[in-house]
Amino acid sequence: MKKECEKLWATQKYLVLSKSQKIYNEIREYLKSDDVNLEILKNKISLALNLKEDKSQILNSSKHIWGYFKKQAKSNEKNKFFFLLSEYKLSKIHNIEIFCFLEQLLIMYPNEYLQNTSIFDYYKKINK
Repeated sequence: MKKECEKLWATQKYLVLSKSQKIYNEIREYLKSDDVNLEILKNKISLALNLKEDKSQILNSSKHIWGYFKKQAKSNEKNKFFFLLSEYKLSKIHNIEIFCFLEQLLIMYPNEYLQNTSIFDYYKKINK
C-alpha cells in the first residue's frame, strides 16, 4: 500500500502544492507513516483540488518546478519565467501560461521525475 501511495503522490505533489501548501505538508507528514491508505491519500488530494485558485499557491508551486531547470536554463528563459510570474501576479495572464512555459522547459531539459507530474495536464484541462 505504501508503494502505491508514494507512486500516486509523485504524480500529484506539485498539483496539490499549487492548491494548498498546508494540505501538501499534511500529506508529506501522513506519508512518513508506515500505515498509509490509498483511499485516505486520494481524499486528501481531492480536498486540495476542490479549493479555489490562490495566486500565492500557484506562484509557490511554479517556483518549485522552476527549481528543476534553473541551473540549465538560459538567461532569456529565466527572464521569461520571472516575467510570466510578474504578469500573473498582476492578473495580466492566466496560470496556464506559466505552466505551458514550464512544460516547454521540461521538453528541452528532460527530468524523469517531473515527466510524470499531473500538474501540466490538469491546468491545460481546466483552462480550456
